Amino acid sequence: MKSTLLAIIGFASLALSAPTVDPRQSSLEEITDSYVFSISISEFNSNRNGQVGPAELDWNSDGCSSSPDNPFGFDFKDSCNRHDFGYRNFKKQSRFEANKARIDSNFKQDMFNQCQNERFKEACRATATIYYEAVKAFGRKRAAEIREARRAAEEMEAKETDSCHCVGVKNGEGFGDGPQELESWRAEERTSMHIETTSEMHPVEKLRQLSAPHCVLLAVQYATESNVKALRALTALRDADLPLELILSILLTYLPEEFEPASYIEYLHELATASRDPGEDPAAVLDVASVEELSLSRAKKRRKALDLLPVIHPLYAAEDELDVISHFLVHRAHRIDAQTGLLDLVPQLIVPFLDHSEYLRTWFISTVLPLLRLSYEYYPQNATASLDEFARLQGRRAIEHQFANVRHASGGDKSHVARDIKGVVAPWMCGAHHRKRRRLSHQGPRASVAQETPHAPGDWECLFEWILHTSKENLQLATTAISEWDGPEDMDLGGYEEGRDYVDDEQQRRLEVQYAQTALACLYLVEKSDVPTLQTAHSLLGRICDLLNHEPPPNLSEPLLQDASAALLQEQRLLESDNVITTPGHGSIQVLKLILFSACALSTLQYPVSMRQLATMSLRDDHAEQISLLQKVVHQLSSSRKDSDQWTSARIKLLWLWNWGTDRHDSDRHAQGILGMLRRSEVETEVLKALIESSHYPLVVQTYIRPSTGQPPLPLQEVERVILSSTMNHYDGASNGNRTRGGMKRAAETVAAFAPHFSKSSRFQRTQALLSATHAMSFYSLILQHVDRKKTATERRVIGMAIDAALEEDDFETAYSYVVNRLTPSTPSPTPSIASQRFSFGSVDTDEHEDDAEDVAWKAALRAGRYSSTSLSNSWSQSAARPDLRRLEQRMELLSQALLLAPPNHLEEVLNVWQQCETEMTTLLAAETEAEERFNDAADRKLPGTFINETITVQPRREVGRGAVEEAPMGLFDVARGAAAAFSKSAFPLRGGAQAASSADARDTSMSSSRVSMDFSDSGSMSGHDERMRKRDMVASAATGALASGTGALASGLGWMLGKSHFTLQILGPGLRLISSRCQTSTRTGARVAYYRQTTRKDTHLNGERHDDFLHLARRRL
Repeated sequence: MKSTLLAIIGFASLALSAPTVDPRQSSLEEITDSYVFSISISEFNSNRNGQVGPAELDWNSDGCSSSPDNPFGFDFKDSCNRHDFGYRNFKKQSRFEANKARIDSNFKQDMFNQCQNERFKEACRATATIYYEAVKAFGRKRAAEIREARRAAEEMEAKETDSCHCVGVKNGEGFGDGPQELESWRAEERTSMHIETTSEMHPVEKLRQLSAPHCVLLAVQYATESNVKALRALTALRDADLPLELILSILLTYLPEEFEPASYIEYLHELATASRDPGEDPAAVLDVASVEELSLSRAKKRRKALDLLPVIHPLYAAEDELDVISHFLVHRAHRIDAQTGLLDLVPQLIVPFLDHSEYLRTWFISTVLPLLRLSYEYYPQNATASLDEFARLQGRRAIEHQFANVRHASGGDKSHVARDIKGVVAPWMCGAHHRKRRRLSHQGPRASVAQETPHAPGDWECLFEWILHTSKENLQLATTAISEWDGPEDMDLGGYEEGRDYVDDEQQRRLEVQYAQTALACLYLVEKSDVPTLQTAHSLLGRICDLLNHEPPPNLSEPLLQDASAALLQEQRLLESDNVITTPGHGSIQVLKLILFSACALSTLQYPVSMRQLATMSLRDDHAEQISLLQKVVHQLSSSRKDSDQWTSARIKLLWLWNWGTDRHDSDRHAQGILGMLRRSEVETEVLKALIESSHYPLVVQTYIRPSTGQPPLPLQEVERVILSSTMNHYDGASNGNRTRGGMKRAAETVAAFAPHFSKSSRFQRTQALLSATHAMSFYSLILQHVDRKKTATERRVIGMAIDAALEEDDFETAYSYVVNRLTPSTPSPTPSIASQRFSFGSVDTDEHEDDAEDVAWKAALRAGRYSSTSLSNSWSQSAARPDLRRLEQRMELLSQALLLAPPNHLEEVLNVWQQCETEMTTLLAAETEAEERFNDAADRKLPGTFINETITVQPRREVGRGAVEEAPMGLFDVARGAAAAFSKSAFPLRGGAQAASSADARDTSMSSSRVSMDFSDSGSMSGHDERMRKRDMVASAATGALASGTGALASGLGWMLGKSHFTLQILGPGLRLISSRCQTSTRTGARVAYYRQTTRKDTHLNGERHDDFLHLARRRL
């Protein structure tokens, strides 16, 4: 029992000495690795502030208190906190030695990232490097101390274990009979013996005893520590376990990017040439202590946990022609720039291997060299893209990025555009083939011919397009680029090409043609017309002639290109290969010269026009556009005062713009110039008009009437016409007939200046006579007042036409609305006296127009009242009024309006129509009454029992809002009394004075008689206190007014109202007696009228007062 217990204790001690894997410990290690190496510094600070993670994590930190002095005060505190976190926790987890270099490298990267936010970036990076070197040296020393302490502790533990094993064996009780216990003891013995043996071995022998996982871990350790000599010896002595691609992956992953490439260039050469050399004394540099203590299983696990980067960069995965060394160098360059931002280290790495691969040379020239020049040489003050970003740029985006600095530069920096093309863009062009291949490979196998995207422009085409588009906004920048850059062959590759040509001869010729075409196209996009722009365009044109070996002087006899059209000037077509106006050649150069000189000529004529507009005008051949341009130029010249020499020079320039100095022209043009669609006579006529307007009469005579040499430019008849036309323009614009003022003065001066040269012209003589007569009449004046005539008649006529149109369309409601709302009686004007009518010039005419207006108004109302619709429905319900009765009521309302508007001699015509409507209404009411009685009789007979037929007279309900005064019918005596009063005023005017002198008793009598009248008619109908004029009173006034206008009208009006149209009254008295004898007739129609009102008022809605009171007036004629 004692021996068994002793064996168990021995095995327990052996188990404690072997490394174990705890799941919780593994999770803790993963979290620690993530916090130190994976997450950003901001995320780490957030976790640190919240103590996020397992409780075993040590968050203590002294910041940067132990770091060197920081005179600039750069903020490295967060970086120091994470560095301390890594040191403390990796020591607690016994992983400090293997990860120490990686923690230090991450610390440096954190500080470099902080330097991006600092103002003095270079000083910040230098300080960060000092920090890094300090912690690296201190950490290495501390790691050695920890390693020695651990080794001493493990040796002590091993000795104790051995003593326990020996005791057990000596006593013969260690293992009993179990074979497993014996085998374990033997393995432990072998391990102990191996440890004792290896501790005394040579370092090279120790290295040979290590397994492959141990060698990989040792290589990682050397790479992390930047120990190139030890790594060189290791890879040379254990080359079978460390293949080339594995070594390169270790270097990519663990060799610090800030490590000087010169320190491991020789080692890379050995790897590239497969000539590994361990060095002179490998034992001096080899140290396997960091891995020799690891068991095989532990070493395999750590080897498996290594996260090695692939040698091939993802961006260049499709480059099959690259070997593994080239892939490593490209990937290492990207890592150096991404991790440190020290792009200047990349040439130290790549240049020694340029002869290793042509691809590598092309990649360095097209990718690294342009970015180096932008970042360190040309624009060090500006931020630039990273190597990863720059390598991914293609097409227009790449061109825009490379020119971004010069486009946003100010002043003299814009002159560097040619330098940028030579030193940045041109080297970048050398990699066009490789970029195109990468672009096609990234599209994948799914990109078929049918699904192929539209043609993407090449890199050179994108450059030419950029120059063209830039000329539209900044011609000076484009001109500088073309003037100082000699074309596609002008490249500054820094000598790295070593005599190689990246553009073959055929492509060179094609690119030169496109370059010259781009320069020509730039001139067609010039939209500014100021003098500096024209001078810049002239210099650009001279540069084009120099590139194409053409003579600068223009050949003005060269006709315009006949195959050209305005569509060729569209921006997207300027760079087409078949564009005749931009294809480099003699004809296109001459056309551009002429257009440029035309723009300069127009600028000197004070009317600047851009070259693009002139080119479009020349190709469009629009006569109206060219004559408009000529007139605007001449008008601009006339706006300022000029002498004869200036006008002569302007005329010569305009004629040159017309024919460009040559008599040759196309068949469809009159000349070859900008104004070639015009005839010469049109140009000369406009110039002649301007000279006359500017009062340059001697120059007109010298040029157009009596020239010193040759024939006159215009016929004398045309000159005479222009002179007289200008004279009459001044004459028509004159506001005073005096020839010494204004337009008359200009007209008289023009005629006087040219009259001696046209002494036999009858038109000149008539013009002179007209001016003399106008001058003589200017001393007399006739003031004419503006009047407003026929306005009322016109308005009435238009309304009448609208009413007629509505009736023709069977739209009675519209006609009714127009009559009721628009044909209202006009306000009567005071009657003028006879004396005023006798001496008034326009009163009679005015009355005639007013009569015409009223005549149109009342006739339109009469036509509407006479209208009878054939489409009116005869069906109705018990809850609604009959439509025929409703229509009759509307017609009678229109007739009442016509009666108010009609003149006295037409009242009989209106009343005839009224009588017809009344007869029709009476018939309808009678039929309705009869039908109702028949219905009631039939109902009585059907009722059970006996009922006494009783007629209950129902008092009609008065309408809400209307007084009882208005419901009483107006008696005919009231009408007669009003007529008599009106007649007495007109027949006996002398009574007015007597009436005015009557006493208060007479007024009382009048008031009492007024009260008596109110008993027989509507209450208050004759009262002057009623503020509202009812339509019934308007009808009464119209009737009495018409009767009072004369005895003839009175006789005819009253005679018709009494039923006899031929009845003639000799005196007023008998007529009144006849009227009184007929009053009894009104009682027979009273019941019918009351019934009609009760049945129709329920469903009839009229605006304003009703006109049914006029029914009483019409019925009392009986």
